Amino acid sequence: MKSNLLSALFLMMSLSTFAQNENDKKVFLDSLWRETTSDYKYFRIIKNYNLVQDEYQFEDYYKSGNLQMRGMSISNETLIEKGGFTFFHENGNIKQIISYENGVPVGNTISYYENGKKKFDGEYLKNDKNLKIAGPLKIESYWNPNNEQTVINGNGFFKDEADNEVSEGNLKNGLKTGVWKGTSATYKLSFTESYENGTLISGESTDETGEKHKYDKIFEQPEPTKGFGDFYKFVGANFLIPEDEPVNARLMVGFVVNKDSSVSNVNVVKSINSALDKEGIRIVSLYKGWGVGKFRGIIVRTSFTIPIKIVVED
Repeated sequence: MKSNLLSALFLMMSLSTFAQNENDKKVFLDSLWRETTSDYKYFRIIKNYNLVQDEYQFEDYYKSGNLQMRGMSISNETLIEKGGFTFFHENGNIKQIISYENGVPVGNTISYYENGKKKFDGEYLKNDKNLKIAGPLKIESYWNPNNEQTVINGNGFFKDEADNEVSEGNLKNGLKTGVWKGTSATYKLSFTESYENGTLISGESTDETGEKHKYDKIFEQPEPTKGFGDFYKFVGANFLIPEDEPVNARLMVGFVVNKDSSVSNVNVVKSINSALDKEGIRIVSLYKGWGVGKFRGIIVRTSFTIPIKIVVED
């Protein structure tokens, strides 16, 4: 066996296996879009999953069988969005049209109510500090459910309803400003936040037990308690490659950091071969130094995919 140097980059993402036909894959998902074998709310069809392609078509469906989303991904395992995506209400009407670059929404977007009437026109701005994280949504025009326009030229009152979360407040030049309040049905919390020019200044959430949590970031990804250098050092020191394996390869391993900081659901997202796939799963499973992820200051279960570039020393 050879020792090697490896580098890892983080990409936040999520992730069973059930074939629709010989080339497609069917995945069952719960209300949080996690894989499940029972009590599913959605299911996903990955077109030509078993074929080698640069891009793969993903189609998500409601449990009823009606289409929920369609778009292209650069991975056949983890959804990493590329290009235009269309989302649908369960009655078949278009819900929202969004464009993506490397899994991040960017550019113009338009949203509709279930009855087909327009909800808002907007634009996802780029995050100059981190291109892997979505920038703020800038709203140009908004109509409430009564078809009353309450945002004109980026100014006015906006009520945002998406992904089991509701928040409302004022916009100035299309961006959140002042105090915003909302609730999340998914995480069973309420929150109050302060914004300036679309940037979160501070927030306080209240969980289902009544406990309050202060925060200045909507989401905090888990990090190794001793720093990323410790994680990289562990992987580099313990990942072993057989003599006849390729020396320049890229393996993607997915996993979940649980609320107690334990790691589970370790799986190969992008395969090299069976030997290196197993070694990637083994090494990620062995590392025990993770901290927890947080959503609005509350500890949550978080999914990742990690690309691992293998470079063997002479």
